[in-house]
Amino acid sequence: MAGDVSAHFSDDGRAAVAAATAAARDGSAAEVTSEHLLAGVLRHADQELRELLTPFGLTADTARRRCLPGRPGDPVVDAPAFSKRVKEILRLANLTARQDDGRIGCAGIFVALMLRRDSAVMAYLRDKAEVDRLTSAARALTQR
Repeated sequence: MAGDVSAHFSDDGRAAVAAATAAARDGSAAEVTSEHLLAGVLRHADQELRELLTPFGLTADTARRRCLPGRPGDPVVDAPAFSKRVKEILRLANLTARQDDGRIGCAGIFVALMLRRDSAVMAYLRDKAEVDRLTSAARALTQR
């Protein structure tokens, strides 16, 4: 990640994006997808965010298992690009962080995933009430 871009991230946010990139690379994926991003966020989430997400089955292990590995014979990709969707999510996280006068952390990235109703997260939730409740609770974590 370029130095000027990484300055927008907190330590945990930077670690989450790096973990997402590593997961994509390890799976020989051509792109870092929202599934990789979610796995990175859950891997580096602080205790409060983990406690909020665990009852929904949103854990680092479950998210990592949902990251699809590359197919046999796929070329190894040393530096997978961010998918269009991941770029949108990170832009939204950046806008939200600016409104909160802070840097992008795991909670902020998670909120952006929720606001985009990303399928990587929606697969864990049962209904709109859960989506709204979890979005609101995660948003509160970004404002502390």
